[in-house]
Amino acid sequence: MALRLRPWVLAATLISLGACGDDGNSGDSGSPDGGADTGAPDVGFTVAEPIIPWLDEGAPPGVLLPCPDGWREVTVDGVTECDPYAEGGPGVCDAGEAHFPGEPGCRPLGDACPAGDFATTLPTDGSVVYVKAGAAPGGDGSLASPYAALNEVNWLSSGSGTTVALAKGTYEGALPLRPGARVVGACAAETVLAGAVPILRSVVTVTGAGEAPLIRNLSIRNAPQAGVLVERGRAVILEGVLIDTVTSVGVSIAGMGTSVTLRDVVVRDTAPGAEVGAPGRGIEVSDEGLLDAERFIVEGCRDMGLLVTGAGSRAMLADTVVRDMQPNTEGVSNGLGIVVFFGAQVEAQRLLVARNSTAGIFIEDPGSSVSLIDAIVEDTRPEGGDGPFGQGIIAQLGGRLEARRLLIQRNHDSGLATQGAGGGATLIGAVIRDTGPRESDGASGFGIEMDASSHLDAEGLVVQGSRGVGIAVNGEGCVATLVDAVVRDTRSRRRDGFAGASVLVVNGGHLIAERVVFEEGNPGLFGTGAGTDLTLVDAVVRNTRPAEADDTGGRGIQLQGGARFEADRLRIEQTLELGFVAVTGVTANVRDVAIIGTRRGACAATTCADSPFGYGGVSVNSAVSLTRFEVRDAATCGVFLSAGDETTEPSLDLQSGTVSESTIGACIQIDGYDLDRLSNDVQYSDNGSNLEATMLPVP
Repeated sequence: MALRLRPWVLAATLISLGACGDDGNSGDSGSPDGGADTGAPDVGFTVAEPIIPWLDEGAPPGVLLPCPDGWREVTVDGVTECDPYAEGGPGVCDAGEAHFPGEPGCRPLGDACPAGDFATTLPTDGSVVYVKAGAAPGGDGSLASPYAALNEVNWLSSGSGTTVALAKGTYEGALPLRPGARVVGACAAETVLAGAVPILRSVVTVTGAGEAPLIRNLSIRNAPQAGVLVERGRAVILEGVLIDTVTSVGVSIAGMGTSVTLRDVVVRDTAPGAEVGAPGRGIEVSDEGLLDAERFIVEGCRDMGLLVTGAGSRAMLADTVVRDMQPNTEGVSNGLGIVVFFGAQVEAQRLLVARNSTAGIFIEDPGSSVSLIDAIVEDTRPEGGDGPFGQGIIAQLGGRLEARRLLIQRNHDSGLATQGAGGGATLIGAVIRDTGPRESDGASGFGIEMDASSHLDAEGLVVQGSRGVGIAVNGEGCVATLVDAVVRDTRSRRRDGFAGASVLVVNGGHLIAERVVFEEGNPGLFGTGAGTDLTLVDAVVRNTRPAEADDTGGRGIQLQGGARFEADRLRIEQTLELGFVAVTGVTANVRDVAIIGTRRGACAATTCADSPFGYGGVSVNSAVSLTRFEVRDAATCGVFLSAGDETTEPSLDLQSGTVSESTIGACIQIDGYDLDRLSNDVQYSDNGSNLEATMLPVP
């Protein structure tokens, strides 16, 4: 904001008051009229401190605790987080193995490979048909004389009670499974289904409704078609299965009543197909289909790792990893992790979403929702590697996120973005940290970015290390409610070295915050615009910092442009330039407030020597009321009042408080202002002078 010098001077009768300090001895005066000091009077009030039980610890305790079984506790910047892997991250596993979250290391998918050709855990009920790649021709399917190929099996008669046992080896062809059938390989590392010449849609299909067939202990690898296709109310169960480098899609689930159950399954490196709409996704769930997955990894696929779309479509995930998605070949979609559209739902526990592109989790449309418990979304790459986006989680146009114990870290553009009426997020225990800038232009990286009537309800929240803005609440209808929250260490944006606000509320947004700390930002809290409304109860704003570009800024709370502000039990300390400032049409009512240690700007000794500021509480063309207050140790003015460039008379009303240890107690730049409004049960003490008609720079 541009600085302006305004030569507002009080009337001669006010200028002649002893409080102007002409003799240098007015600093001991207990009132703004320069009367004799009678000692520290009993002013009959107490400034209540903010009630924040965790203030000394610096952050709400245990927001991500307890850790799930097998996850380890890690302390980062004073906050205890939960890591699903041992130090060093997930292991590099051999073929047919995986390292699932919460487990100590790599292990086989399903059963370990046996010494013999066939699994040692074949079902004992029903009949068993044996198939061994390379067996002698003319086999009858017995253990002594197995079939040599999949097409020798009578799949039409192999229904409930029938087990098809596949030996170690590679098999061309497909599995057209009847309800209740079972296919059991020797192990995922050494029993491989290679698909067929692409005349079939998928390697695995289910040919009728009823009891879900079971596939266990095998891989589907390098197939020229999709891995598994289930539709029209049918079902299948996969246990200990690797789906690797298939074409079009790893698993597709479509239709009301259709379900796929995954246990110990990995889907990876799916390739795009030649047909339209086959970009190489990991999993697709549509048209009221159901995915139930536990100990599941999808990695390295194209376009999207998991797509759940359509009202009634649902995915339930546990101990799941979605990572390293790649753009599709057309460049239309760019490797998103989890995508939820058109009223679909995802529920996940113990989830890791990592190193995807454009967005880790994307939720769009009314009715679409994602519910997370113990989840991490991290390291999302910008589009194309150096383009826009790279958000952790996006919930927009009615999409909703609900999360408990959520860590969002090292993403770009925004850690969490919400947009649109009916959409938003509810967080109970969340840490959002180290959000980087948008790579395409270096614009701000937002910890949380809210737009267009979205809502945020957060309890137990830590936002730290954002590169531009900690939390932004932008637009009419946007409401952020914070309880037990800290926003800290917000750095200037990379593009120009400016910005760095802890919390930004603009253009009609609303902030309701209780038991909050905003620290190490520039400014600590900023609100502007008609209809913008900010309410704080038990709040601390402290230790602000200047812009990296030129050492300007570092204000505590800055309000302007018609914003409204209410606060109870507020402490503003160790700020730069201005502690609390209201400019142009602001209405602010603050009770039990301390404004302590407002220093001149960091640039005061270099580039801004003529604009020192160092004002504690400021009203410029605004209406500010402080009741039960302490203003102390301001470098220039304890309180400051000016009309600025406007003709509307501003106001500053002080009730029951102290102004002390400042160069000037009250700096008044309005001719004829009623001084009784500054001295209603107010004590001025230990100032260089208590009242002066000044011509200081106007913020």
